[in-house]
Amino acid sequence: MQKLILGNLCARQIVINGNFQHRFYSTQIVRKSLMGLNKTEMKEILEKTHPHVASSFRLNEIYKFIYKFGARKFDDITVLTKSDRQSLSELYSIDILGNIEEEIKSKKDKHTRKFLFAFQNPKYVPPVADNSVDSTIVSTTSSASSSCGNQQNISDADVAISPMKKPTLKEQKQFNKVEAVYIYHPPKASDSFGRGTVCLSSQVGCSLNCKFCRTGTAPIERNLLASEIVSQLVSVKHRLMDFPIYMTEEERKRASIEKSFVNNIVFMGEGEPLYNYKNVKKAIEILSDGCGISKRKIIVSTSGVCNLIPDVVNDLGVNLAISLHATTNELRDNIVPINKIFPLEVLFETLREQCFKNNNRHITFEYVMLNHVNDFIDDAKRLVKLVKDIPCSVNLIAFNEWEGSGFECSSDERIEEFSKYLYKNGISAPVRHSKGQDILGACGQLKNRNENKAGALQQTEQNVATTVEMIRRNSKQPSSKK
Repeated sequence: MQKLILGNLCARQIVINGNFQHRFYSTQIVRKSLMGLNKTEMKEILEKTHPHVASSFRLNEIYKFIYKFGARKFDDITVLTKSDRQSLSELYSIDILGNIEEEIKSKKDKHTRKFLFAFQNPKYVPPVADNSVDSTIVSTTSSASSSCGNQQNISDADVAISPMKKPTLKEQKQFNKVEAVYIYHPPKASDSFGRGTVCLSSQVGCSLNCKFCRTGTAPIERNLLASEIVSQLVSVKHRLMDFPIYMTEEERKRASIEKSFVNNIVFMGEGEPLYNYKNVKKAIEILSDGCGISKRKIIVSTSGVCNLIPDVVNDLGVNLAISLHATTNELRDNIVPINKIFPLEVLFETLREQCFKNNNRHITFEYVMLNHVNDFIDDAKRLVKLVKDIPCSVNLIAFNEWEGSGFECSSDERIEEFSKYLYKNGISAPVRHSKGQDILGACGQLKNRNENKAGALQQTEQNVATTVEMIRRNSKQPSSKK
């Protein structure tokens, strides 16, 4: 057995079945990242190494500088002493997780941007170039004084040998990629700054397979960590130069969340937020407490995970949006498959119970308009009955077409007629024309385009054809356009 030194790596040369194999382990100091930690977690960590910094005042300042002021390094946190900044930077980092691999700006709407994020895949297995040499990297956290010279007591158990197996497709991906979108709505009044919204993703891919949603064609890979969710917002704000560190002293005095480029958050990107409830909950805590965005300015959208809806209303305190899209179980089973688990009766019973418990809490329903699928007047009539006694509004979303979807957007006349019927019956039903269609950044269009698979596209087309045929066959409405 022989020990080798290769830069920051130590290696054992071991003979197995007559062949030399190497086991590598890192001796480089691994700095703990503070990005994505809430205030309680940050305090627990800093108390171990910097108890005087973990006091309430300094801790609050660090927390504020990272999330609200946009500090990229400890030297940006000017309220700390120079020695504290130096010692903290040796043990910790405040680096943003992941990278913005691509940014696309809409040509139709210059303010709308789509960002492609690449996050490190925690299950990534590096390829082995030579099958005769088994090179496995074992990452170990070392103390500040660790080096290869004082690692002589590492036992064989520390570098356990196991037979190599072929990595799965998920393990072959070094990065998991998701998309987020920034949308700006100009002010409606002269004294208003306007509304800047960031649409965040909560999962890599999606498991719901909604037939009209492009994101549903991407297979689910994993949940995003709270730190990765928060990093999406922080990265976008840096790209927009929307942090006080980019402002002059005079601009900082006048700055406020209401006047920032980002003042609204919606969890309407990739994934079902309630299937990643733990990390979404922690992310919302940081977004509100750290970044300073009011919970009333945060919307969590769900397709109807009924067992967790009470937690969103009671624990998170944010606004709730329901992706409805159909008024019968037969149709919703086909275009929103989660309805097979939580049918409309269960969904609306849950919503009514939560509304009455929370002083008639307002709920937003999202309803995508699909031509001759769910846009008949009979659908509008059933919708009025479904939402009866629920304080709500219904956003009628003009379907954003994408290649292979198989659906078409309802005509302006049909959408207007649908909206007027709802308004006539006391339900607010604004028509939403999403921004970012030309960059596939509109509602229902998010998906890393490099993940397109011919098989998935073909399966989507088959599913859609079956759904549309079923609706047209069973519908009592005439099939011709009005």
